[in-house]
Amino acid sequence: MEISDMVDALEVWEKNQRIDARTFRYVGLMLDELIANIAGHAYGGREDGRIEISASFDGTSVRVLLRDYGPAFDPTAADCPVDVETSVDERDFGGLGVHFIRRVADYLSYRRDGDANEIVFGKAISADNPG
Repeated sequence: MEISDMVDALEVWEKNQRIDARTFRYVGLMLDELIANIAGHAYGGREDGRIEISASFDGTSVRVLLRDYGPAFDPTAADCPVDVETSVDERDFGGLGVHFIRRVADYLSYRRDGDANEIVFGKAISADNPG
């Protein structure tokens, strides 16, 4: 499945689950960042890299599982930029996506299962728009 097809499927799923737009925007941004990192770092930009995604909604939060088969990488233990206040022109490249996900996700975990990386994150529905 192409990434654009996956995004379309997730949007249909989101509408069927009645997840508020703000929460789903955050979930989409986190997915975008994680998928870009997996594609670029785990698979080196190759088009044959496999990414599996499953999502669930329990009425109060969205839970997403991503699985890839690249080298082990734990975003919960990765170094984040030392100074996120430094201008983009002066900052070292990398790490901001992990920093963003750690700040936005209400839950984030990682485990290595055989030859697979499994990242699970959660986002509670927005209190100001509960569905």
